[in-house]
Amino acid sequence: KRLFTGVSFQVFTASGTWTKPTYAVAAFLFLVGGGGGAGSGRRGAAGSVRTAGSGGGGASIGSLILQVAVLGATETVTVGAGGAGGAAVTTDNTSGNNGVAGGDSSFGSFLSVTGGWAGTGGWTGSASGGAATGADGVLGFAVAAAGVIGGAGASNSATGGAGVAASNNTITYGPRGGGSGGGLTSGNAESGGGKGGDVTFTYGTFNGGAAGASGGGAGGNGTNRTANQAAGGAGGGGGGSESDGVGASGAGGNGGLYGAGGGSGGASTNGANAGKGGDGGTGIVVVITI
Repeated sequence: KRLFTGVSFQVFTASGTWTKPTYAVAAFLFLVGGGGGAGSGRRGAAGSVRTAGSGGGGASIGSLILQVAVLGATETVTVGAGGAGGAAVTTDNTSGNNGVAGGDSSFGSFLSVTGGWAGTGGWTGSASGGAATGADGVLGFAVAAAGVIGGAGASNSATGGAGVAASNNTITYGPRGGGSGGGLTSGNAESGGGKGGDVTFTYGTFNGGAAGASGGGAGGNGTNRTANQAAGGAGGGGGGSESDGVGASGAGGNGGLYGAGGGSGGASTNGANAGKGGDGGTGIVVVITI
């Protein structure tokens, strides 16, 4: 018989090393990858179509129960970084910059989950959103394993129209994607961005970042989870476009902790900067042993 010796609850918000507790017999792993960064908007001539960037995708989540006996005395923990949003465009007649994909999170060789895909930069036509990542990778000695794929970032408007809201989530706890920014039509009509995706539970909603208003309003940041709570955050909102060639267009909001995608930046007219894409939220790794 084994005496109960307590529970070890180790949280990693940055990469590090896990040390096996004495007398532990079972481990529960819970991992969230880093969210994808969003694209920035295009800066182009009046009378042309100038699209916003597309939103960054939410990361995957994975969990695994295994026997502690198969683990080493220490295991390497990697926490996926949030992907950087595409830089603001400061040169005339230049398409937006792509964001950077979120980093994967892993626990030794036993469980790995993928980060969110990056959003693309705006140009003179459509650009697809930062899609949700593929299925979670599970390696090693699994007793039970489960995974959730994050939400896709919103695509931009092909005609330079209003930003698109990212999808909400009322079923799973996966991180959400970012909204796309507002574009500029060939008629120089400016528009607002799209809202970031919400995460809804029976006990409440974590709100996606607000849509940036037309005229260069910045997108709002997605709502963070409570500190060390291993579940997905809400997506960042897209920035609004600016048509007069004087004021800058709006930047996208950052994705919430943990693992949500950033909102994309709005488009601008030559003479003023196009909006930066929002950064993805960082991931987290939680290890519970008994």
